[in-house]
Amino acid sequence: MISNSSQSRILNSPPAVARLMDLAKRARERIPFYQESLSSIDFSTADLSALPLLEKSMVRQAGRTILPPEFREDGPGVSVTFTSGSTGIPLRLVRTKVEMEPSIRAYWRARAAIFPDVMNTTGIIVSPGVQQSTSVKPRSGPILVPMGAYKKREDYLDTIIGLQPRWLSGTPARLSLLVESMLRYKRRFRTKLAFVESDSDCLMPETRARFAEFFECPVVNHYGCHELMTIAYECPRGNMHLVDDCVVAELFPLPESNEHELVASSLIFENMPFIRYRLGDSILTGEKYCTCGNTAPLLGEIRGRTTQFVAGTFCSGHHFFSFFIHAVLRQTGLNSVLRYQIHQVALTEFLVKLQLEELPSAQKSEHFQTICAAFREAMAKAAPQWTFTFECVDQIALTPGGKSEYFIRHV
Repeated sequence: MISNSSQSRILNSPPAVARLMDLAKRARERIPFYQESLSSIDFSTADLSALPLLEKSMVRQAGRTILPPEFREDGPGVSVTFTSGSTGIPLRLVRTKVEMEPSIRAYWRARAAIFPDVMNTTGIIVSPGVQQSTSVKPRSGPILVPMGAYKKREDYLDTIIGLQPRWLSGTPARLSLLVESMLRYKRRFRTKLAFVESDSDCLMPETRARFAEFFECPVVNHYGCHELMTIAYECPRGNMHLVDDCVVAELFPLPESNEHELVASSLIFENMPFIRYRLGDSILTGEKYCTCGNTAPLLGEIRGRTTQFVAGTFCSGHHFFSFFIHAVLRQTGLNSVLRYQIHQVALTEFLVKLQLEELPSAQKSEHFQTICAAFREAMAKAAPQWTFTFECVDQIALTPGGKSEYFIRHV
């Protein structure tokens, strides 16, 4: 367990840290949450270690006080998104397109270092989502083709194969689903892929090897989160380089371990800044220098949070099911789910526990039935061989570390 007094190693240069201190000073002037949390800081003498650590629970409790009072969420160029909710209720994030641009540009530059012509070729963003239309036209750049938009998985595969992509991007869970589907229906891409990009989750060595063998191309790793966007990207030599003009990173040693906990701060978000933010991910430090030509600091091997795969697949249970839970909540318009937990009790059998907020008995029962029906319908499209039973519970206990455990495998 780390505390604000723990000694950290800062990866960025002094000028980047100075930029962060200036951003924190502006946040105290404009944002109620930081007016309170940074009230005792003397910015004329303080260094980075004087700033308090930011927990996800604090952001949840802060609500709209972590935005400037005058900020208009319905203004032009404003985007409202949600985190995956890996440690509790998803965080609501408010961003402007102008703020996001530096991270997006850095992301594309990192891709281009591996495949210089990436901007002029077709890429597929592998997603299990749902959209109304299945009409997709070939074009340069990334194309989002949700699996859930197709009644038959074969039609989805034929669509993305017909687009003749040169690269793929998706979470390890989504890419694993794609591999399984292509093997089951005996499909292959007709064009050779230049690379496959793993995104937004811990990429295990076995999963990387499986992707490289099946797709017959290099596999690269992108590390980021909704709160900070791109944090690091893997170079051609296999090292993770920090996006140091967008993020300040600190590594706190973990007791009785050679790993470190990552604490990161965004340099680009002025309206909803995350300053000294605990992501909950562990990092195994390694090489300090890289010969690829990128002089940005090396982050090290990302161990991530421990997650279990769904038995019989290469899918992270948390990331796979969280997508469908959040899609169901958006579809039904209900916000009464406080926590959920999915147990794999047999190879194709799952128990879904739902903890709902306190409501009148009849209304609570109605919400429960609506959510169960929508979830069962969504999963029938994605995994028709799986069966689900549902239970409404009064409490879902947190882990000893205070986190929610969303997927538990019993087989």
